[in-house]
Amino acid sequence: MIDADSIIPIEPSDTILFDLAKRFGPDAPLKRIFQVVLAQGCKVILKDKECEEEEWTSEHNIFYSKLFKKYSDKTERLHFFAEELHEKDLANLSKFKDTYLGFAVLRPLKEQRIVYAVIKPLVDKNDPPKSFVLCQETFPVEVNTKDGIPQTLEVCGFPFMQQDGQAGCCAHAALIMADRFLVQRRNKGKPEEEKEKPHFLEEISKLLSVVPGEGRKIPTSGLRPIEISEALAGMKYSPLVYEYVKGRTPAFPSERVIYHYLESRIPVQLVIPTAAGRHVLTVIGHSFDPDVWWALAHEPYYKGRPSGGDYHCSTTWIGNFIVNDDNFGPYLTIPKEYLWPYEESGQLVVAVPLPLHVNMEGESAESYSNYLLSWEVNPRRIDIPKALTENKISKDTCDLYELMWDHYRRNDLVLRTFLLDSETFREKHVPHHLKDDYNKVRLPEKIWLTEISIPELFCQPRLRLGEIVIDPTAPSTPLPLSKLLPHSKAVPPSYLVIHVPGYIKTRDVDTEDTPRHYIYNDRAYKHVIRKK
Repeated sequence: MIDADSIIPIEPSDTILFDLAKRFGPDAPLKRIFQVVLAQGCKVILKDKECEEEEWTSEHNIFYSKLFKKYSDKTERLHFFAEELHEKDLANLSKFKDTYLGFAVLRPLKEQRIVYAVIKPLVDKNDPPKSFVLCQETFPVEVNTKDGIPQTLEVCGFPFMQQDGQAGCCAHAALIMADRFLVQRRNKGKPEEEKEKPHFLEEISKLLSVVPGEGRKIPTSGLRPIEISEALAGMKYSPLVYEYVKGRTPAFPSERVIYHYLESRIPVQLVIPTAAGRHVLTVIGHSFDPDVWWALAHEPYYKGRPSGGDYHCSTTWIGNFIVNDDNFGPYLTIPKEYLWPYEESGQLVVAVPLPLHVNMEGESAESYSNYLLSWEVNPRRIDIPKALTENKISKDTCDLYELMWDHYRRNDLVLRTFLLDSETFREKHVPHHLKDDYNKVRLPEKIWLTEISIPELFCQPRLRLGEIVIDPTAPSTPLPLSKLLPHSKAVPPSYLVIHVPGYIKTRDVDTEDTPRHYIYNDRAYKHVIRKK
């Protein structure tokens, strides 16, 4: 409950961070949360005492209630505001909704205190932005004031949880963070009776009780990749687990694997080695630098692409991934180069909670798109010069196609692939001059979208020249794909739309009809860019 004594004003000083740590706990994650809210101008903390929190209830049931020492089954919740408030304001906290920075729920322990938090991430003031916390959702939180009438506030961010080190480990924390986010995302717009409940430690422990292996389930020292996979399957995901092990390394660099799912707004579990053993990070975003020299210079100077392949993967322009580390806090950055030596030495694991009924991986979708460019839209198949002479396309459209194809021949295209809701794509990301074409094609609930661009347009103006839409429920395409495949029948079709400058082809998956036509006035248009 919050009363007048619960209002903690923040007095700016050089020692305020340490004063707060001394008062609430010295753990690094809690300090990190204080850093983030103080950087956003936090002026008041409200302390909500004797709160119920589902995750702590779960931990208490399976572990702490069984100990000789007694632990409370209640928590305290800290609320952060970037505006001063006073006792008279407690009856109407909704007027402070625009300056609400989030909350942190604290276990009744001396250490490992944060059982659940959602904090608003720092705003990237670059124009255009260079930092993207892609996995964000709006979370409600109930505030209990002394008048007995609960009030609800909201904060947009990604959930954070700190392992307690006894009942749960870092992998548990990562699974719970990801699930809380994904469930909240799926619940958006649903009536209350249809909303899903996220999985907490008690349920995850039951899922893992049937997995054979050494060691105790509770207390636990950690989870193996097989246990992470089994937990995800039991939590109703289609788990993808990429183990970078010497002798059987996945076909694609880890940064590319991570990127496809991050851009799909799916948090990725990253298992890294440390001096104390394996540790799990939750990847929730990335940086973007349009001025990266390496992207342009690597091929002419060193005869290769930074991320492999015969085109630019958009990860080339990424310097850092944004992670939640349950030992150090939310919204931290990790350089992608950190992953390279562990990938090469076979000590890296990437786990993805892919939605059910998504059969094709992002890497397969992108490789298939690259193949389709070679087979379906090369000048031998669609005679753009002839279309120009027959007045089917304009000179500007012809020039745009020739520009794209010239970059393709020089292995200089940029491809960017991610999973997207098809209705969102139709409503927000289809340019006006293609609306009629897209309205005629039947799309599944989700699509793999591969955007086609060139470095000069991808970096600063953030434009694309076309796109390929792929059915994610189709069987995964054989890898690795090659431009040298003898015939398109060697690869079962799974595309739904192929659009390049001046030309569009659609496919009906039931009839296999493939209507196509030229587009007279085609043009470059905006990438799908999401800050969250």
